[in-house]
This record gives sequence, C-alpha cells and structure tokens, in this order.
Amino acid sequence: MKPWEKRLRDLANQLNLCLKSYLEPDSFRMNTNHFLQTSMTITFIIQKNRESIPNFDAWYSSTVLQPWGSDEVMKWAKEARNTIEKEGDLDLNSSLRLTLIYSHLEKDDKIIEFSRTDFLGAGVRKLVRLAQKNLPSGVSRSASVKIERRWVTSSLPHRELLQSLIYVYARTYDCCKNLANHLNSKLDETIQDPTIFINKTQSHQTGYFKMNSRYQYSFDTRLISIDKTFKPDQAILDLFNTGQALSGSLENIFEYYSKMANTIFSHFGSHHPSLFIFNENWQVIDYISTQFSDQADKFIFWRFIADRIAALQAFGLVWIAESWQRKFDYHNNTAIRNMPIIGEMLHVELIDKLGNRRHKEWRITRNSEQSTTKLDEITTPEKQISIFPYFLEPALRALTGK
Repeated sequence: MKPWEKRLRDLANQLNLCLKSYLEPDSFRMNTNHFLQTSMTITFIIQKNRESIPNFDAWYSSTVLQPWGSDEVMKWAKEARNTIEKEGDLDLNSSLRLTLIYSHLEKDDKIIEFSRTDFLGAGVRKLVRLAQKNLPSGVSRSASVKIERRWVTSSLPHRELLQSLIYVYARTYDCCKNLANHLNSKLDETIQDPTIFINKTQSHQTGYFKMNSRYQYSFDTRLISIDKTFKPDQAILDLFNTGQALSGSLENIFEYYSKMANTIFSHFGSHHPSLFIFNENWQVIDYISTQFSDQADKFIFWRFIADRIAALQAFGLVWIAESWQRKFDYHNNTAIRNMPIIGEMLHVELIDKLGNRRHKEWRITRNSEQSTTKLDEITTPEKQISIFPYFLEPALRALTGK
C-alpha cells in the first residue's frame, strides 16, 4: 500500500468516528478537527513522493491544483485546517429537535424544539433525561425519544457539516484513485468507498433511544453464509420457481407472498417477521427481518421503516409476521402486554403508494403432544378490513407523502 493510501485509510476511520459521534457535541467537535487535519496531509505525502510519480507536475496540476482551487468545499477544508491548527476550534452551530414517541401514530408525538445554547451543546444522556420529564405519566416503559441534530459551521453556513466532510473524503478518495490509475495500479481494496458514508449519513444525524434502557437503537446488517447442505422441501422449490416467473402487479404479488407465508410456516412451524419493500414495478428493493423485545422496539422499528421508505422512494411493501391475539377489555386499565393471550395468528399485509391495502390472516393451532402446527385461514369481515392497522401508519405516510 502506498503511503498516501495508508493515510487515506486513516481518514476513512476518522470519518467513521465523525458519523458515530454526531449526536455528542464534544466528541463530534474533536473528531471533526482530527478529520480536517488528517485530510490535508494526504496531498502533502503525495508531494513528498513526487520523484516516484511520472509527470508529477502535470498530473498534480490537472487533478488537484486546478479543480480544488475553484472548489468551495475543498478551499474551506484547507482554510479550516489552518484555523484549527493556529486559532482553535471551528465555530460550530447546531439545530436540535427531540420527538417523544409512545405510540404508532405520529399525531401522538410530542415535539420539543430547542433554542437555548445550553441544550444545543448537551449530550445524549442529558437530552434523554430531559425528554423523560416531558413524558405523560405511565408511558415511559414503552416510550422512546428521537434526537435529530444538524451541524453547520459559520465558515460554511449553507452546507451541513457532515455532508461537507463526506464530500472532502470523496474528492480525496478520487484523487488517490486517479493517482493509482496514473501509476497503472489499483487503489487498495481495504479503503472504504465514499458511497458507504453517503448511505449512512441520515441514520447518524437521527438517533432513537429507548426510555427503559437509554441505549441507542440501531439496525444491524449481517451477511449470512448459505447452508449448502440444506435441501428445501418440494413445495418451497415450487414456490421459488413461481416467484422467478412472477409478473409485477399488486394482486399477483399479494397472492404470491400469501402463499409464501403459508408454505414456509407449514414447513418450519414458524415464520420470522419479514418486510419486503418494492419499487413501482413490484420488484424487491429491500428486505428486512427483525425481532422485537418490547413495545418500544415496535414503535421505533416502524419509524425507521418510514425513513427507509422515503430514502428509497419506494412504492409498496409486504409485511409477514406472527402475532398474539389478546383478550381486550375497554374498561380495563391493564397494559396490552399484560392482557391474557387467547390465540396466535399469522398475517400478511400489503400497502402501496396509491393507498391500496390487502390483508390475509390464519389462526395458528399448535399440538404440543405431536409437535405439529396447523393454519386455518380466517375470513375477515369487511368492516374489520376497513380498520387500518396502527403500526403501518408511519409506513403509509412515507409511501403516500400525506
């Protein structure tokens, strides 16, 4: 690895620290300073090694001096580094908003806007404690707080700061990649591509924290190795082959995924919660599986999904999951989680950008002695179908923009 490539890899690590510390003012300030100081050393290292680079002056002029000289953000990065080294920290400003979440319905959210500077500089722990004081009594167990920040600096006031840092990394990355091509080689594969950071930006500017634990909630993406010894049941193979030839329409998609839910549950005796997100041609553009530990998880998950749908500009979704049926008494003050379970269901929900909804459910019967399960499709009354499930409200708003 070339010496400037090693420093570029260091810069990627610094940018990751900026992303992770975005909600913590002091840590973000320090990591921003380190990032800007590190970024400018990469061109210094390249210049120091000029003797090993053919036609260095012409290459450097056309790749760095000319394009960066007229680039507002790259000029700012250079000046910002000088400010940090000679005068002190950048003048950072932040907007801050807390949203208290204790239901699936956004109309129930309680929003706190901040203008006082003591709270603008507050860390997560202080903000979560403040949010807890503003919650209605009796709901903190299932509640969460959404923290949204936006950092800018007075020397570049019309650009969000994290986006500017990612831009600096992207231009520096392109410079090193161009140099690798100039030297008839390739940039080291361990160096992170700028698009990885671009995709992470929104999730790090917004944080969800459960009030019952005060830990930040996050999605975890994992690669799972294929079990090459697994031999699927013929019904699953037939289902897969059907899916390969599936034409994209709402009705076809709904029937296929309903059959999938039934087939998989019948074979394995259970079905992991599964969310499929589609484009306008009913092609899958995202798949997410999850497990909920409590009600707060569910509230946060569907807010995350709404953000995901908006980012992907999705057209529709299909949700497959098992659920408990509980005995509900309107005159009982018992929390839903403590109401007696009277049944178990498997259900499929489809909604799309046009406001269409399709719904199918089965009653699950388990024979503990024989370890078998049985699905009985339930014919849902029209009146009940017209009642839209609360948990899908955030996703529907993201799909329709209403």
